[in-house]
Amino acid sequence: VVFVAYQDLRAAESAFRSLGRNVVSSTPIAVHYSVPLDASMTPREHVLILRDAPSEVRDEEVRNVFSCFGTLRSLHKEVTVSTQEVATSTSTYSVEFLSIADAKQAAFQVGSASPWPGHPVKVEFAKQIAADEKGSRQLLTVLLQWRKDMHGRQGQVS
Repeated sequence: VVFVAYQDLRAAESAFRSLGRNVVSSTPIAVHYSVPLDASMTPREHVLILRDAPSEVRDEEVRNVFSCFGTLRSLHKEVTVSTQEVATSTSTYSVEFLSIADAKQAAFQVGSASPWPGHPVKVEFAKQIAADEKGSRQLLTVLLQWRKDMHGRQGQVS
């Protein structure tokens, strides 16, 4: 069993397609995607959340700002309304990169200096959704129990 982690989704998909056609010692290689056991506790490193973007900013502008750092896999917009003395409307975007390195660079640079003068924005890594977090924690519990059981059985074998 071999586990390989990729920084770029394109490389992972290419390896998935290529390795699935190979044979070792007359046995086809079985290739599967996997999720790290600590996925529930770690941010989604290739997905950024842009908060407080001015509502008048067009999706294409946001795409242009972030695509300067690398290829985007997806861009989704959610409009939020703030109820203050003067109601202001801002937008929140989910920006998914193909490369973790590109996402990190974009988070640092866009988070440090807003591309929209007079409108400070927040950029952060996306968190796991609750269902993924719950599933990951359940899997970790099962695997830890399995490991404990296996070590107990090995001690009994003479």
